[in-house]
Amino acid sequence: MSRDSILANVRAACDATGVDLATRREAVNRRLRASKPSPGVDTPADAQSLAEDFCRHIARRGTEIVHVTHLEDVPQALARLLGEDRNTVMRCAHFEGLAPAAWSAAGLRIADGRAVPDDRVSISTADAAISETGTLVFAFSATNPATLAYMPETHVVVLEASRIVKTMEAAFDRVRSAGPMPRTLGFISGPSRTGDIGGRIVMGAHGPRRLIVMVVE
Repeated sequence: MSRDSILANVRAACDATGVDLATRREAVNRRLRASKPSPGVDTPADAQSLAEDFCRHIARRGTEIVHVTHLEDVPQALARLLGEDRNTVMRCAHFEGLAPAAWSAAGLRIADGRAVPDDRVSISTADAAISETGTLVFAFSATNPATLAYMPETHVVVLEASRIVKTMEAAFDRVRSAGPMPRTLGFISGPSRTGDIGGRIVMGAHGPRRLIVMVVE
């Protein structure tokens, strides 16, 4: 059964046949606007508290946190942190306001596009972060592919502090406000780990064994 056939069946079951897309979208938006927030959504929190809570939660799961003042500071700070891995070609998302020359000036070599199995380091950007759970939120796209977050051994995430919100509901609102919802959303709360093998915690079983979050103040 084709995708169109499946969606047609869903619309028929929802009594949405014959209703144009704009009307259906507005109906969804009305339901979202009318929905009641979960406990804690209305609790005020200043930007510094949100950032501190986020960093504390995600660091407890083995994530490395680095604070930088400006986006332009990321390449130099990353070069100091990576050690021998700085000599590898890193798969990198597109960053508005950060020229390729900034990476080469720090002695780093980058390549764009999707990550491949041989990539050791990837650099991506988070579209939001949830302070109460320490979770990164990714609206994956062609310029920020999902493979960057799951294939290399080391995943570096650049997070602007202004994108840290209190709850998951607020994170969804932020993603919606940026434009049409992406096909794929990703939620990451630490480096990959599993306890299924002999009852021991094993890092990097299903994804990066090292997660570095660079918070741009």
